[in-house]
Amino acid sequence: MAALLKPLGRVLREARKEAEITQGEIAASAGVSRWVISRLENGERWPEVGPDRLVGAYAHECGLEGLELWRRAIKAVSSPPARQ
Repeated sequence: MAALLKPLGRVLREARKEAEITQGEIAASAGVSRWVISRLENGERWPEVGPDRLVGAYAHECGLEGLELWRRAIKAVSSPPARQ
């Protein structure tokens, strides 16, 4: 599961930015602090509230399906981004 943390954070951040949503809006939707969202997006720490709850908040706020966000993260593990 540790290998999924950074790709999931990256996927969630990209979805949030594409939807023009702030970390604060995601945090309010999930009932957590913005700091929890920041650490997740930066791939620093799994949230204590559980990733499903936060992925659900991202999905709701961004108009996406939670399962799609998980799929994107898993795909990112299988094919990491090219290094620059």
